[in-house]
Amino acid sequence: MSPAPPPSSHQSLTSDSDYPIVTIFVLFAIACMAILIAFMHCDWIRHLFSYEEEREVFDSIPIFIYGSSGNEYEANLSECSICLDEFATGDELCVLPQCGHGFHVRCIDSWLRKHQSCPNCRQTLVAAP
Repeated sequence: MSPAPPPSSHQSLTSDSDYPIVTIFVLFAIACMAILIAFMHCDWIRHLFSYEEEREVFDSIPIFIYGSSGNEYEANLSECSICLDEFATGDELCVLPQCGHGFHVRCIDSWLRKHQSCPNCRQTLVAAP
């Protein structure tokens, strides 16, 4: 009969003492994922409601065609301060009612998606609730 092999000097890689640590790590990872998903969902809902509010603000701003007759705004308007292009006959413009500054519709629409104020004077377009 041959002698028994000597005992191993290192423990098994999956010992019973590792299970609580692995379980805690997995539960922590699941909790982090749940928090991240909840945050993204809340951010999506907040964006959805703010988009509706932005559309209401934008829809309340008067739009007119530059060069059309009988427009009292044209005398004070020469260029869009967002894109820096001069207004040309036929351009669609918005004039902000709070301050009277005018912009191309495409420019102010992009601006109002990110801000709720005039790009020139920073006057707020939406009254606080």
